[in-house]
Amino acid sequence: MDKAKNTEIKSGKMQKIRDNRNNILIFLCVFIVNLIMCSAFLHPHYPHETYKIMHIGYIEYSKLYYIKEARPFSALLTIIADAINLPIEIYSIISFILAVIILSIAILILYKMFKDKIKNNSIGKSILLLVISYLVIMNYFAIEYIFFMECCIMALAILFTIIIVKINVKDEKNKYVKTFLLGLIVVFCYQGALALFPIIALTYKLLFEKNEIKQNIKEIIKISILYIILMVIPILYTKLLFNGSRLQVGVAEVNISDILFWVKQLAVKSLEVIPPFVHIGIVTITAISIAVIYKEEPKEKAIYIMKYIFIILYAIVMSLAPIITGSGLELTPRTCIAYSCTIGLSLLVLFTIINNNNSKYQKIYIAVFTSTIFILNFVLYIIITNQHLQVNKIDKENCLKIGEIIEEYEEKNGIKVTKIATLRRENSSQYYPGFIHAGTLTRKALNTWPLRETIIFYTGRELQFELFPMEKYIQYFNGLETQEFSIKQVAIEGDTLYFYGG
Repeated sequence: MDKAKNTEIKSGKMQKIRDNRNNILIFLCVFIVNLIMCSAFLHPHYPHETYKIMHIGYIEYSKLYYIKEARPFSALLTIIADAINLPIEIYSIISFILAVIILSIAILILYKMFKDKIKNNSIGKSILLLVISYLVIMNYFAIEYIFFMECCIMALAILFTIIIVKINVKDEKNKYVKTFLLGLIVVFCYQGALALFPIIALTYKLLFEKNEIKQNIKEIIKISILYIILMVIPILYTKLLFNGSRLQVGVAEVNISDILFWVKQLAVKSLEVIPPFVHIGIVTITAISIAVIYKEEPKEKAIYIMKYIFIILYAIVMSLAPIITGSGLELTPRTCIAYSCTIGLSLLVLFTIINNNNSKYQKIYIAVFTSTIFILNFVLYIIITNQHLQVNKIDKENCLKIGEIIEEYEEKNGIKVTKIATLRRENSSQYYPGFIHAGTLTRKALNTWPLRETIIFYTGRELQFELFPMEKYIQYFNGLETQEFSIKQVAIEGDTLYFYGG
């Protein structure tokens, strides 16, 4: 009896060792793929915010932005960086590597959760499911979660969100208490990441669990209420402690035409990060594929398709919520991750149906479909991350040209330039020609909110900020329009540099 018990214990230990070994191997594979895909960020890179940080310092930036915007963990990390005198270039690279590690762990957790639901896991199916899990998290909008200086904190928000999803789909004991507590950590790391919770959890419960309609409605209501409560908390935090910040509601008027415009920008144009109609095309292909391959009665098939469409619409509404509530914020990739993750979830839906059908040709179809999207996503990350470095380079070159103009002026007139006044041209091109319009990742710094700090950083000059008088605009820049940098955007009078961003 003792021998049998010992044998069972040893067998259990061996299985645990094998499982841990497999998990480590999967993590390493995902981590290496992530690192290769985003290798451009192993070089020093400068999001627009870093120019502001370098100008006012870690501590002041944390006070003005991170703490007031309910991001205390980012503030704490930045304060530590200040305490040890960590250069911002090193800080960004370390944060990036940590973000890649954290996101790789999140992918592993999501993969294991999905795998537990799939029957007859072969090596081929396991690899395909891993790729799908990868695409759910490392989707085309998630690129901003490895971009900013504090990206490791943003990635941590995604990791905790995936843990929340696991707690809910596994129906763990005290799941609502655990969800609330972990959700608090998420919203005080980065609020936008929490959007993955309702989308993934509802996809799992609506499409993978055969519940009655009443049960499905209850799940939608419960998860939605939890999400709303957690998202309201940072808004209350900023309102009560700082009398408001960018986290607000009801500060901007919203009408139907505005909402329809943003629906088009998100659902059809994907905020221009990927070509128009690609995302909505994948959703359409998925819906048609379900109609063809789902082996159920017509009524059940129709209900299943309606559930899938509901998930897509739910993701769109969640992404538009900041605008619908009148926050005054614009849509950005990092706040719309709920929508971009639906490509991976669409593949998961098809994979599950095809796995149950056990059709050879359908398996080839989902393998080709998934592989194509993975390759395109991989290439997109490489292109955008490298384009960001190129934008940094062009910004620097243009600022050095401004520096040369200043030097020539000082030598000619014997006047030292000590002040800077800037103005941004509305409705101008925010991108250099030939670059993907991927938001802050590829937007030029010389037409953004910290453009003064950008010029100061690259020219290496101590310049005081001055207001830009309207008469100076009329005198030097009235009617000026340019897509690329031009010395016509620069004017100097007395000791003041005037720059017209456009």
